[in-house]
Amino acid sequence: MKINILKIEGQGLVVFFLLLFAVSCKKDDDEISITDADGNHYHSVVIGFQTWMVENLMTTRLNDGTPLSNLTDAWDWIQPGSPGYCWYDNDASSNKLLYGALYNFMAVNSSRLCPEGWHVPDDHEWTTLIDYLGGDSIASSKMREAVSGAPGWSSGNTNSSGFSAHPGGFRGGAFFSLRTLGYWWSASSTASLNSYLEITSKCKQEAFSYGFGFSVRCLKD
Repeated sequence: MKINILKIEGQGLVVFFLLLFAVSCKKDDDEISITDADGNHYHSVVIGFQTWMVENLMTTRLNDGTPLSNLTDAWDWIQPGSPGYCWYDNDASSNKLLYGALYNFMAVNSSRLCPEGWHVPDDHEWTTLIDYLGGDSIASSKMREAVSGAPGWSSGNTNSSGFSAHPGGFRGGAFFSLRTLGYWWSASSTASLNSYLEITSKCKQEAFSYGFGFSVRCLKD
């Protein structure tokens, strides 16, 4: 990434600061090439000192080529037995490109879900992003992409961060909240609880029991 510095006698420090800030939250000028195990391509955005994928993950395989189970039946989510995924409503043609896949925590916990050089963010890394964007109540609008006809989502958003969050809903046996809420996995967990980020009118980091399918957004190592 190149940063041009214009020095003006007596004002050089001010000009340098403004130029540096201008590149702290935008698509990467050097465009990182990101490809998952299925050959899907992704874009990147630099937000503060972090580099995020702009799209939700869509892979159906781990980064070593191991296939994930396509869990289409509700019982497979209530009693998960292997790392897996599904598309919302089991409909890839309608929901893959915009919302990505919904993954169970076994897939996240494999540490091989994101492409090489990327990982599923933990609680601390999500907090770093949210704090950089102004905190729970302010960050949400800066992260949400406008989605026409999405109730509770299109109002007040700017996507000024370039994170481009879409309301992909979640799975907990049945499917819930498409075009209303967005949920993204955190890699943090305890013996009985997993963590995730919910984005609606504000950002909320919560923990809940296993057995759910959420979106995944990868962070550069």
